[in-house]
Amino acid sequence: MKLVTFQHEMLDAAAQLLSARHVRARIQHPALPEQFEQPEQARKALQALLEKPTPLAFAAIHEEQVVGYIIGTLAFSEIRERHLWVDYAGSALAAGVGVELYRDLYAQLAEVAVAKGYFKHYALLPSSDEDSLHAWFRLGFGHEQVHALLTLPSEVEVPALPSGITVRRAGKTDESSVRALAPTIMRHQVGTPVFGIAFPDDAPSLQEGYAGLLDESDVSFWLATRDSEPLGYQVFWPDTASDHNLLTPTSCISLGVGGTSPAARGVGVGTALVRQGFQHAKASGFTNCSTDWRMTNLLSSRFWPRLGFQPVAYRLFRQIDPRIAWADGR
Repeated sequence: MKLVTFQHEMLDAAAQLLSARHVRARIQHPALPEQFEQPEQARKALQALLEKPTPLAFAAIHEEQVVGYIIGTLAFSEIRERHLWVDYAGSALAAGVGVELYRDLYAQLAEVAVAKGYFKHYALLPSSDEDSLHAWFRLGFGHEQVHALLTLPSEVEVPALPSGITVRRAGKTDESSVRALAPTIMRHQVGTPVFGIAFPDDAPSLQEGYAGLLDESDVSFWLATRDSEPLGYQVFWPDTASDHNLLTPTSCISLGVGGTSPAARGVGVGTALVRQGFQHAKASGFTNCSTDWRMTNLLSSRFWPRLGFQPVAYRLFRQIDPRIAWADGR
């Protein structure tokens, strides 16, 4: 077994590995897009990763055959800063190859990333492959985000709410209510045990963004109120499939954002909002619904699975101590 820099001529072999991995994932999650079971479609996903501005890629070779690969991207964002990103299509092994190989491939990738000053590492992986997940956990990664799918039921019942609470589709006249609710998730997730950072100017930006959603014709914004008091919201928009996204099926709507004010939790507001959205989505011709949540958000990680969402991918995260850049024992 030898590890080498990934070459373009290895694409077809890597696509075979990725398509076979997707076949295995769809056994547990048949809502995942079927076309990526075909190597030619999986190849498009890999090609898209390699065309990003700063890819890093390695392959494992055994008896002149590609038996594993890893592709990462060096990136920057305000929240994540400089980071290494391994996308959902960015790693796969041949059947019968031990998952320990993931650890070797990551070691090659991480060595280059850390040398370049990238100390925050992310990996998006299939939820269905527990052995592979545990290999990444043994590299110091932990759960950060859950990506999930739900097949919309043929019949959706919206539960009754306590007297005085109503759920309806929001319009421009509800902008003040939408702005008041916009920071709900942010304020919840800065607390324990998420501790997700929020900058001082994030709240005004969220308010502008949420208000803008009311102008989008393909967005359905559901609002719960009691008299004139806003209590909660859920927002849906189309989740567009592509020839390189292995997680989004056709005819899929995304439950993009939503939250309930602390004072209104526990009385069924969130459930009523979501099911109203499901009912409208089903009537609009959608088949599936996607959403995601922070693993450490205790409310979300219990609420969404109860509604039927099944995790299809996990985003893992590892923080390397940046002092390694100079504290190397020499």
